[in-house]
Amino acid sequence: MKILAIIVTYNGMRWIDRCLGSVYASECPLDAFVADNDSSDGTAGYVEEHFPKAVLVRNASNLGFADGNNQGFRYALEHGYDYVYLLNQDAWLDPDTVAELVRVHVAHPEFGILSPNQFQADGKTFNPVFEKEVIPSRREVAGMPELSSVPFIMAAHWFMPTDSLRKVGLFAELFPIYGNDDDYCHRVLYHGLKLGVVATARGIHDKQYGPVSVEQKVYRNYYMGSLVSLADPRRPWCLSAVYVIALTLVKMLRYQSFLPLRYFVRIFGKEDRRAVRKLRRQA
Repeated sequence: MKILAIIVTYNGMRWIDRCLGSVYASECPLDAFVADNDSSDGTAGYVEEHFPKAVLVRNASNLGFADGNNQGFRYALEHGYDYVYLLNQDAWLDPDTVAELVRVHVAHPEFGILSPNQFQADGKTFNPVFEKEVIPSRREVAGMPELSSVPFIMAAHWFMPTDSLRKVGLFAELFPIYGNDDDYCHRVLYHGLKLGVVATARGIHDKQYGPVSVEQKVYRNYYMGSLVSLADPRRPWCLSAVYVIALTLVKMLRYQSFLPLRYFVRIFGKEDRRAVRKLRRQA
């Protein structure tokens, strides 16, 4: 069995030793693919010197999360890997994490993505997004209480069979940074696969949460979120459009800003509309 850990780095010196160190300390053997997005803090050089077994791609610019992972996806498919493990640069594994995920997936191959429980760096506190968006939606799988089905899981820890990649495809270019995991989860479900969390496996995600400006919130939560909704192949485009119209009004009131309205014009403009419809056709 061949498993490839894919790590996209950008100025990740703070975490890279622990991140890649956990990959090579895994009880279940892993290879590593690192796509460095033109880091300026020496991350790529550190990987090259201290983790020479890792496949390192030095990108000439910051390609974003989606394109960096797509490089790893292509490598895995071209080199006959059975599974990939998407691992954020600020995340790491327990030694038995991957072995436990393999065990569960062998028992339930209908899952296109599995994730361990995701904790903060203290190893005790759930990651805030995981706690808010994933835990309340868990539905236990009959006969396997450690496995729950969910409608969404963040891509900091994704364990995926390469059969899922062949069926679902790569990350969409429309979502280079935000929205890529939401969109991919929609497409996995559209293809009849499931998303799951394995409670007996643990992953750390040392995500740093700082203040976010109104402009950033509108771009991430409204603009990219609207495109994700419109691109969802499981829902008629017209219904998603009605949802986005309502969301525009809600966000304008919430943020007391006309910025959502300006993005609304962009969302339904020729370029974005064409990109969304292309993605829906390719699903």
